[in-house]
Amino acid sequence: MSAPLLVRARGIVTCKTDAPQNGITFDRLGYVPNAALLFSGKTIDAIGPVDEVESIVRAASEKYRIDVLDLPDCIVFPGFVDAHAHPLFSGDREPDFAARLAGEKKPPLGMLYTVEQTRNALEHETAFANTVARRLQTIAEHGTTTLETKTGYALHKPGEMQLLDLIAQCNAARESGFGRFPRLIATFLGAHALPPEFFNEKDFVDYLIDQCLPFARAH
Repeated sequence: MSAPLLVRARGIVTCKTDAPQNGITFDRLGYVPNAALLFSGKTIDAIGPVDEVESIVRAASEKYRIDVLDLPDCIVFPGFVDAHAHPLFSGDREPDFAARLAGEKKPPLGMLYTVEQTRNALEHETAFANTVARRLQTIAEHGTTTLETKTGYALHKPGEMQLLDLIAQCNAARESGFGRFPRLIATFLGAHALPPEFFNEKDFVDYLIDQCLPFARAH
C-alpha cells in the first residue's frame, strides 16, 4: 500500500455549501484558502486550512511515512461530472455546425453521416479504440473524472455492442492504471436516430426491443 499523501495548495474548493449552484463565487463553493488535504488510497482523511491538516499529519507521521505534494500556485477542486456526452463516434461534422451558425435549417451532412463513418471505423476496432482513447484522455486532462457515455452512432446490434464493449474496456484500463480516462457510465442509446436500413420508426423500435435491448441489458 502506498504512503498517505499530503497535498498543500493555494486553495481548495470543497463544495461544502448549501448555496445554489448558479452564478456563485469560489467563496460560496466552500473555498478554503491556503489549504491542504490528506488522503490514503481513495479516502480523504482530512481537508481544511493547512495548519489544521498539518497538525493531523504530525501525529500520524510518528507511525508511518507521509508523502508531500506542494502546489502553491494551484487551486484544487473536485473532478467534473459530465452527465451528457457522445465520445464514441468517428467523422467530422464541422460543416453542419457552420451551417447552423449561418442560420441554415438543413445540415449538409446530418447525423447519418456520423453513423456511416462510425460503422466504417468499427471495422478497424484497434484504430477506432485508439481514436476514442485520445479523446477520453483529453476530456480527463480538462478535469472531468466521471463521464456519462452514450452509444448510438452505430444503430445496429453488432456496432452498438462493440461500443458497449469499448466502454467496458476503457473502464478496465482505467482501473488497472493503463489508461488515463474518466470513469465511464454507459448509456445504451440505440434509438438515437432512424438508420438507413429502416423506413419507419415502428419497425426500428421493434428491432431494438427484440434484437438489441436484451443483449445491452446482459452486457
